[in-house]
Amino acid sequence: MKEKLILTLMALFIGGGVWAISERRYYKRIDVGDLKEESLVSIHLDSDVYASSAADYADLRIVDERKNEVPYLVDPRDLGIEGGGGSRRELTDRVYELESIRVESLRADKKTVITIKTRREPLTAFVLETEECNYRRAARVEIPEVGGQVISQGELTCLQLGGVRRENLQLAFSEQRRKEYRIIILDGDNPPLTVKRLWALGNVHRVLF
Repeated sequence: MKEKLILTLMALFIGGGVWAISERRYYKRIDVGDLKEESLVSIHLDSDVYASSAADYADLRIVDERKNEVPYLVDPRDLGIEGGGGSRRELTDRVYELESIRVESLRADKKTVITIKTRREPLTAFVLETEECNYRRAARVEIPEVGGQVISQGELTCLQLGGVRRENLQLAFSEQRRKEYRIIILDGDNPPLTVKRLWALGNVHRVLF
């Protein structure tokens, strides 16, 4: 079993060496520049890596140009590298581009279903923009691949009176790396909302070596 898994590991490449990629799902070179002495290097992962790696990064390896593995850590939260106390502030609330969005109005069920496909980035919230205002709708976020598990519940609101507008159109949840999500909006007897835009917020993971 272990040997079979090794054939499907992802490799990140350092330096100018060439690696036989026929045994790898995905690889990417890392340019660390001209290091004069031993240094701690931090790189931010991107959507290509998120889409190709296992949820816990168990298949991620860093190798040097001699194909030797380099020890690494993934996104340690207690080293204080981002500033006092291990703050991850600059690594949060990044806007990720969604792979696809499908909006369905199920009038018989009095709800709107939004199916979202991603590249498995570490997401923490979805934010909607609608044409309408002056409404309140219960909504939730589900994960289809685990039986529709609900990871967020809330109320979408947009209220405007005169020149004052207040809205809360964000559904937040604990960090997830999933291929597909569903947002269920309970319309009741109201007409469905027109979703103009939907985007995803998330964290940025990094590798240190």
